[in-house]
Amino acid sequence: MQIKIRDAGDIIILDIIGDFTLAHPAEVKLDTVIKEKMGRGKNNFLLNLRDMVFLDSSGIGEIVASLIFVQESGGNLKITNISDKVMLIFRYSRLTDIFEIYKNEKEALQSFQ
Repeated sequence: MQIKIRDAGDIIILDIIGDFTLAHPAEVKLDTVIKEKMGRGKNNFLLNLRDMVFLDSSGIGEIVASLIFVQESGGNLKITNISDKVMLIFRYSRLTDIFEIYKNEKEALQSFQ
């Protein structure tokens, strides 16, 4: 998995690319990226899952842990561009109950205002 970081003003967009699984770890973990950006005063994050192929329980755990950390620190973490396959995983795991999920990046960015 790769994480590409984009800046949209007060919002950090994190493009998740590939499989978010224990077998395909990222060079830098999601929570590490988020903590670094929060240390620089950024507290709004958008996970762009357009290029995420699959995630397993370790990926789910890392996303949920990131959400909890961001919320406890007074920030927001939202999700956009989720594929049908990954959305099924979110539904079965009941992650749709705890995350704000948007169909496209434009809607998601507007939701922060």
